[in-house]
Amino acid sequence: MNAAIAAARDHVNLETYILEEGEVGNRLAALLERKVKQGVKVQVLYDSVGSIKMADEYLERLKSAGVSLCAFNPVKKVDKVNHRDHRKILVVDGRVAFTGGINVADTYSSGSLSARRHPGQEKKEGWRDTQVRVEGPVVAQFQRAFLDSWMLQDCGVPVEARYYPAIAGPGGTRARLVKSDPDAGQSEMYGEMLRAIGNAKHRAWLTIGYFVPDPRTKQTLIDAARRGVDVRLVLPGYSDNWAPIYAGRSNYRELLEAGVRIYEWREASTPPGRRWARPTSTGAASCTTTRPTSWWRTRPSRARWSGASPSTPRRRRRSSSSNGRTAA
Repeated sequence: MNAAIAAARDHVNLETYILEEGEVGNRLAALLERKVKQGVKVQVLYDSVGSIKMADEYLERLKSAGVSLCAFNPVKKVDKVNHRDHRKILVVDGRVAFTGGINVADTYSSGSLSARRHPGQEKKEGWRDTQVRVEGPVVAQFQRAFLDSWMLQDCGVPVEARYYPAIAGPGGTRARLVKSDPDAGQSEMYGEMLRAIGNAKHRAWLTIGYFVPDPRTKQTLIDAARRGVDVRLVLPGYSDNWAPIYAGRSNYRELLEAGVRIYEWREASTPPGRRWARPTSTGAASCTTTRPTSWWRTRPSRARWSGASPSTPRRRRRSSSSNGRTAA
């Protein structure tokens, strides 16, 4: 992402849930300062709750550099406090876009691989998450999503920039952006995930940060496994929140008996991002969860693509026990 920003010539649009100072945040600030001096327009939309730890000095540094800043849904009414923006979107020059589960915070730079390289670092210090980069016509969908959010939040008129440059024709991979918004009434992302698993013929693999499936999701996984689909879940063995861990484990027995394979990732906490793949060479990367409330109360985004089949996850896997523990 930093390399893409460094190569920017016209504009940088960044939407993130967490924006914090620190090694990662300061490196980003220095990069954005340099790009603004080079004439690049920079706009940053951050969630007011997710970025609550951001120091005023850091905010002022970005403003003084000429970065256009906007806070998503500053808390003014209690009934709106849970309306959060969990999207992580970066669009550079309207030609390249990134999405996934990575925020601007140091904890995302110290995952399990970093812990293994630095023996003195605790493995539980970092997150394990995924980010994807896309190019081609689908970038315009990310650009539209960002600009819509900017306008809906009354962030002011977007700076003048070449948001939709002419680009080469589409490549050999089909892609689309699937969004979710609590004001939409229905979650397009939720429906897309269930349809993908329901139509799977060979494989459905998911990595999920907070696995607390509603009955429909659980039944969809069970039905897929029973018809011979290779259904695998990679779930966190520990997390920043204990409740979803135990609530999720209460579903293990029924899933395992149906043939679903469950693995717990023990070397780093998996944040609330979700990745899934199915055998028609379709995959997705997003930043949401399988908690029922998350489908309606947050604003995640997901890039979905069709191309080469995903490879087997290269990670240490631990098969879970069928006697999962229950939590309220």
